[in-house]
Amino acid sequence: MRRARGFSLIEMLLSVALLSAVVAGISGLLIKQSQASVVQTAQRDLEESGRLALQELGRAVRLAGYGIDPTAAFDFARFGCSTPDTPESCNGSGRDRSDGPDELVVAWRDPSFSRRVTAIVGAGPWTLTLDASLSATIESGRILQLVCDRAQNVSYFAVDSAAAPAVGGVPQQISIRALASADGFFPSVAPTESCYASAAVLLVERARYYVANDPSGVPSLWRDRGRGAELLFRGIED
Repeated sequence: MRRARGFSLIEMLLSVALLSAVVAGISGLLIKQSQASVVQTAQRDLEESGRLALQELGRAVRLAGYGIDPTAAFDFARFGCSTPDTPESCNGSGRDRSDGPDELVVAWRDPSFSRRVTAIVGAGPWTLTLDASLSATIESGRILQLVCDRAQNVSYFAVDSAAAPAVGGVPQQISIRALASADGFFPSVAPTESCYASAAVLLVERARYYVANDPSGVPSLWRDRGRGAELLFRGIED
């Protein structure tokens, strides 16, 4: 009768070594596959972000000039300039240059906003009472368009102080002021004609799209709507 024999120490060591080699090979393969997946996901995210950024930019260009005075559709000398109408104070050393960072400033009327004036008082600034409350706060400096019936008179103004939605049945009021040069090329005249007391109130959107480095030094596409810079696409060169 033969006695049962187990594995020797050398056989155990060889088995462990072989198993370790196999596990190491499989682990390396899995790590490489995981790394490749991460790279592909990052690339897809980059492409998706770039596509959305270009769609946003294309939409702004298509809307440029919609519902507003044509002279204010594009602004190459005032928006974001430390000294309006002085090119050297815009975009570093001047906007619309072949040797400067890409930049575009466009304006259009917001098609989703419309109210009507029920009363207007003051001699500048003026206080408008609207026929309906706001759905969101309109920040100071936003451009408003006042259009009389049949568009017999049209003028533009800036919101003098932030207007929050009225609550508790209080009439919605907005304080407006005459435009300054820094507000753009919108024609602005005092609302002295009687038709302004029942004029339509429309909101104008202005946006500056430009390329600048992010905090990490990566060239990125930014949007400025007068309420702080917004990062649209990081790594615009890619």
